[in-house]
Amino acid sequence: MAQNFHYIPDTIPDFHCHVPLTTLQPSLVVNGVYRAQAPAVQDKFTMAPHHNGMGIALTVAAGAVLNQPLQIINVRTGANTNRLVFANTFFIEPQSQAKLIICDHTLSPDAFMTECTTTIVVQPGAQLELLWMQSEHNRSQHRTEIYIQQAAGSMVTCNVMTLHGAFIENVIDIKLQGQHADCRANGLFLIDGTQKFMTDVSIAHEAGYCRSNQLFKGIVDNEAVGRFHGRVLVAKDAQKTEAFQANNNLLLTKQAKMYTQPQLEIYADDVKCSHGATIGQLDEQALFYLRSRGIALKEARLLQQIGFVQDVLDKIGIAPLRERIAGLVEKRLQGEFSRCTDCELHCC
Repeated sequence: MAQNFHYIPDTIPDFHCHVPLTTLQPSLVVNGVYRAQAPAVQDKFTMAPHHNGMGIALTVAAGAVLNQPLQIINVRTGANTNRLVFANTFFIEPQSQAKLIICDHTLSPDAFMTECTTTIVVQPGAQLELLWMQSEHNRSQHRTEIYIQQAAGSMVTCNVMTLHGAFIENVIDIKLQGQHADCRANGLFLIDGTQKFMTDVSIAHEAGYCRSNQLFKGIVDNEAVGRFHGRVLVAKDAQKTEAFQANNNLLLTKQAKMYTQPQLEIYADDVKCSHGATIGQLDEQALFYLRSRGIALKEARLLQQIGFVQDVLDKIGIAPLRERIAGLVEKRLQGEFSRCTDCELHCC
């Protein structure tokens, strides 16, 4: 059966990023340095080093529709084990449409520390679907900051999927600055062992008639620790705002810990807003029902976990990519990646 993904990049021995579909246009950033590859369609977008050759500056031309998703692969290698700080800037010009996939990987067993800041400006009427895939080894520390500015009538879908990493910290800051802007921010993290994960999401409604929807879920196993802080700010003049926020978490052991703090800060009086958070364990009655139908305990636990994360996976708009990520998540939940705990490749 034909595969709908391929291995990228072929230029780095022993590394295989299985996420790319055959329709993706990949670019490579090694230790923060952009390795230029000529864009397939240069009249629709430009991509160049951001600053001193570090990171990427991407501009999608006004009115352009990118039928093929763009992919940026960030890799850390033993050639530079120092603390690394770099930045990206993405400009999505008016009335354009783009899909962007970013993957983080580590290729040597060094204790990497990485800080990446990405600023995204989405201009009037533009649409962006962003998927950020985090899969580094269990000695890495990575702080990812994503700042998104949305103009009137723009639409952004931001999905952050975290599979691996010793300490992952995500900061997502979104400002809806023009009327009728629409933002959907979603996230999924799977942590075990002694991993630590933190996410901080802030969405500011600065103009009226805007809509935002957040859904973040986590599964915490062993002695791992997760933290979620979500804030929705509705400014005084941001009437007719609709803002919804949810954070749901599963703890698989008594030692696992999860801290969650959803927050609404509303200064307008004509709004529809809600927020909520849950922390729980697997449903024992549902497990009993599945086992009474001849399903083994391990498989019953897996089915519950897959069902728990499914609505986050459904937010991925690219169908072949959604299926691919769902497969990786299932393998992670099955423990098939346990052999990767001390492996530097984490090639998913």
